[in-house]
Parts: sequence; structure tokens; C-alpha cells
Amino acid sequence: MADLRKLIAELSAAPDAALPKRVAEFCAAAGFTPKVTPLRVLRRARLEVEEVIDVGVFRGTPFLYDAFPDCDFVLVDPRRGAESQLEEKPKRFKFVNVALGREEGEMMLSEQGVCSTFLRWADAERADPKQRYPVKMTTLDALIASELKSERIGLKIDAEGFEGEVIAGLDAALPRIKFVIVEVSIRRRLEDAPFFSDIAAAMRDKGFSFYNMMESLRARPQRYLDVLFLPKDDPRLVE
Repeated sequence: MADLRKLIAELSAAPDAALPKRVAEFCAAAGFTPKVTPLRVLRRARLEVEEVIDVGVFRGTPFLYDAFPDCDFVLVDPRRGAESQLEEKPKRFKFVNVALGREEGEMMLSEQGVCSTFLRWADAERADPKQRYPVKMTTLDALIASELKSERIGLKIDAEGFEGEVIAGLDAALPRIKFVIVEVSIRRRLEDAPFFSDIAAAMRDKGFSFYNMMESLRARPQRYLDVLFLPKDDPRLVE
């Protein structure tokens, strides 16, 4: 308690320039840790892009649209009628009803709302989809070549265990990608789905390095996390 009283006294006397640091020290001493959110992480990173691809959009990704309100977006989702189900939208966007993978083709999608996937669930209770149907598949390289013009592109991937395959389809357009957000599995949810370490290795092979978690960690491991990767030569990695 005496230490807290001392901090309060020092905080009151601190010059304006030192105030944020003193507030942080006071909160830490009191046992308060600010909650990490995707929007806070992106705003603090101060990423500069002109176009953003939202892969696996489902109802929408509000934090992404709030972080880049002036960008043009390409929203990608292979489910039937997916565009009509959007609840959150950026100001300017184009919707592309297609799946992304390592090569052009077609695959059977198990339709399960936000949990729609090309893989099998490890949890037997989720094993039966509402319906299964074929969807067209293309690559990130092909999508970027046909739909995006900028040399400064951001990318978010949430593909329910198919993230590694989506990343595998990105080669020619790599120099244009300035950040990648990937939903990574921490615990086994889907059969043959990559874990965090697998995605980190795949991103390393594409010339990207881990930069930050997009949310606060918990004592019990979460099933999945959104993770931010930056090009390995990005100056933010050596601050």
C-alpha cells in the first residue's frame, strides 16, 4: 500500500511527457494488465497498406475494417450465399465467392457456418456438416493478379485448418504483401490441420517473421489465436 501511495504522489507530480509511463507503472503495480485486442495491436503497429484481403470473412471482420477504414477490401468466402450473410462490411469492397488453396481446382466444402471447412473435425460432435458441396478453388497469386492493383497489400487468413494450403498458393505476389494475420491452431481441432509452429515455419519460408499475438493470452491454452506476421526485413522487427 505504501508503494501505491508513493506512485500516486509521483503520478500527480509527473510532467505531461512522463504521464503515460507513470500510468502504466501504476497499473502494473496494482495488478492491472491492459487487455490486448486485434484493433489495438494493428493501430500500434501503424501498418501502411492500400488494399486488404479478408480470407474467410463469414459475417465480417470489424477490427480489420476499423484499423484500415480508407483501404479497398477484397472479401473472400467460398460458402453458397456468403455475401448475403455479411453483417459487418468495410466502406469499399469487392466480394469473391471462391476458396483459396495451393492450386487451381475444386474441393468439397463441409458447410457448418463459421466452422465450414475442407477438413474433418477431431471432435466427433462436429463431424456431421449441414451439407457438403463442391466449390471452385484458386490461389492467392491468381486472386491478387486479377483483383488487386496496389503494391501495398494486407492479408488476413481464417480458413478453419486450411491456412497452410492458402499460404502455399502465395509466391509471385509475396513482395506486395506487407502483413499477414493468420488464425493458428494451438490445440488439435481438425484432423491434419497445421499447428502454430507449422504456420510459423511456412511463413518463414515465405520470408515473414512472427511479430505479435492479436489478443491477450490465458493460463489455459486457447484452441486458436490470431497471429500477426511481417516481412522479415520490416524495421518494426528490430525496434
